[in-house]
Amino acid sequence: MTRKAMEKTVLCVGVLVWAVCMIGCGGEANTNQKANANIVPTPTFDVCAQPDIDLVIMKDIYAKIDKEIGSSEKLHINTMSIGRVVTLKGWTDNKDEYDAVLKLVDTVACRTGTVTKGSFFDQMPQPNVPPDFVRPGSNGCIPPTTRCGEMCIGPNDTCYSAVDTMKQKEEGK
Repeated sequence: MTRKAMEKTVLCVGVLVWAVCMIGCGGEANTNQKANANIVPTPTFDVCAQPDIDLVIMKDIYAKIDKEIGSSEKLHINTMSIGRVVTLKGWTDNKDEYDAVLKLVDTVACRTGTVTKGSFFDQMPQPNVPPDFVRPGSNGCIPPTTRCGEMCIGPNDTCYSAVDTMKQKEEGK
């Protein structure tokens, strides 16, 4: 091969390598970067940050009680969630149902901290017996408590699902 032919071959190979590098590194990459610059990242939604999360937690607990234990238990369990901390008041019919309710509450999403259960019992308490006089006596709930389903709750408590269940029962639903 002559010197002139060798120079032409080296020049052609050099141009070919340069062209491949430009396509692989320069032209296409810049086009993709411009296309990617137009894509707006989608913000992720934190379910636990929604403003009504306490209500969602309570509804979830009552739905699980309905499904796994029975709807009659809701009439004497009042569930409150404030700041995603759950408080249970009332009673279950036996120790197994009591443990099942506590286990259910532990599976609820977005709940934080331990469950407050100072007035939650594994059997029906005697009427008019502290704490909080949970079970109505023969004269109903002792002031300042008020009726909530089959139980009494304190003046700072709110009655939730038990009231809805009682209304549905009265309406024959």
